[in-house]
Formats: sequence, C-alpha cells, structure tokens
Amino acid sequence: MATAPSATEHRLGRGVVVALVAAVVAIGVALGLLLTQDTNQAAPVAAQLASVQAGCTQWLAAEPGPAGTGLWCAEMAGWMSQYMDRSGVGPQMMWGDSDHMLSACEQWTTSSPPSGTAAPPQTWCNSMVSWMTSHMSTWSGHDTWGAWMSQGQMMGGSGP
Repeated sequence: MATAPSATEHRLGRGVVVALVAAVVAIGVALGLLLTQDTNQAAPVAAQLASVQAGCTQWLAAEPGPAGTGLWCAEMAGWMSQYMDRSGVGPQMMWGDSDHMLSACEQWTTSSPPSGTAAPPQTWCNSMVSWMTSHMSTWSGHDTWGAWMSQGQMMGGSGP
C-alpha cells in the first residue's frame, strides 16, 4: 500500500513548482524586454545612420573638390548598417566619435571600394570626417559630436 506524502515532501514539491513558475515568468519578462529594446533601438539607429549619410552628402555639396557622389554616401551608410548586423557592432563603435567614424569609413572603402574614385580612400574619408566635425551643427543639429551622440535619437533624445 502506498503511503501518503509527508507534509515536508508536499511543501518541497510545491516549492519546486513555485520556483519553476517564477523562473519561467522571469525568462518571459527578460525576453520581452530584450525584444522591445531591439525594436525601440532600431528606428533611432536608422535615424542616426540617415544623419551620417546626410552629413556625407552635405560635405560633398560643400566641398566640390573631393571625388564622389551622393551614391557613395548611401553605399557607405548601407555598408555600415550591414556591418553592424553581421558583426554585432553597435553604432557607438561605428560613428560614436570622429575617430570611430573615420575608421568605419576606411573599413568601408577597403572592403567595398566605391567605383571611380580619384582620391585615395583614406583621403576621402579624412576629408569627410574633418568636414563633419567642423560643421557638426549643420548636419546633425548639435554643436559637438558628443552632444549628437548623447542627445540625438540613438540615446533617446530629440533632434535631427
């Protein structure tokens, strides 16, 4: 004849069930937060990438000397987006400051060179980033690169 579980065994079994339910709820909440975070960050990152592209285009219009077209700016922005998706690198590492922007531009010209460039890629990127840095308020709406990054769309602020 089977014996009835003792009170200790019954409490232990109930504790295990409660712990499992709590773990499942915690995992669900964590997944929900992660999924929401990705959704909330995708649009601001796209907006900042569009701002980078606009800065590049404005530079080309203001500095007719460097070779290149607005298509190059679009290609660079597209490459940056794809690179972030493939490598898991965030925007801070792509254009978080002028040094990162220069490095990302040079990586783009090395891995996917634009056609018909007369200027060496490093010169092209250097010229663009220098112009962006000195004309930050023109293309980003913020006075400094740091202000653009900390107060711009990517960080939850407002601005172009």
